[in-house]
Amino acid sequence: MVEIADGPRVADFGITQEDLERAPCLFLAGHRVAALAGAYLAVAAALFALILGASGSYPAAVFFTVITLAAASVLLLPLLTLVLCASERAEERWLCSRFPKLSACLAYRRAVAEHARTASRAANAETRPHDWWLSAPRDAFVEAARMELERSGRADLRVVDHDATGIDLVVEAAAGACLVRCEPGAVEVGAAVGRELVAAIADRGAARAVIVTAAPAAPALAAYIAERPITVVAPWQLDTIIRI
Repeated sequence: MVEIADGPRVADFGITQEDLERAPCLFLAGHRVAALAGAYLAVAAALFALILGASGSYPAAVFFTVITLAAASVLLLPLLTLVLCASERAEERWLCSRFPKLSACLAYRRAVAEHARTASRAANAETRPHDWWLSAPRDAFVEAARMELERSGRADLRVVDHDATGIDLVVEAAAGACLVRCEPGAVEVGAAVGRELVAAIADRGAARAVIVTAAPAAPALAAYIAERPITVVAPWQLDTIIRI
């Protein structure tokens, strides 16, 4: 495995590149679908043999095997999945006992996979056209804004109930919390939003607030927040403007 320049480093896990290359691969985890299909086919073959032995008829054996498997799949598939998961854990423990550094190698591989998923989400966020933010539903808008904040390095954030609090996200920082209010749609944001945020800042003892919107701010809102710790931010600028 080649080390990613901006991702997890091999040295951080107490292993070397040579350890990583020599580490055995987990067979069952790498062939999960094939193992599940093989186990399912083995059950089907055993069932077919039992029915054939009892009936002596190939057509009847095929027919009743299909019917029985279709009826039993509701229980059979979860059972086979549980058995496969237990087998994967047993294989991992056995290999770790033979190769002491395998646990660190697996942790590194999982960290690399998570880094790749995060990079993929970030790439998807970067490719959203500005028009998308104008027409996105509220839930999608809030989730996309959260991803933008995470991409900017703001991992210490949480989603809150908009109806109960008047805000959507809270970003924690040493200088105080920053409240994030998402305003989807193309209609300009009015001064009422600013007044709600002033109340939210007072209620929570926050340091500042941000209105995230792709729409323009109404002149009344701009005048209202001019001397207050509230900023209007375009969603595609969150990663560069929020520095707290």
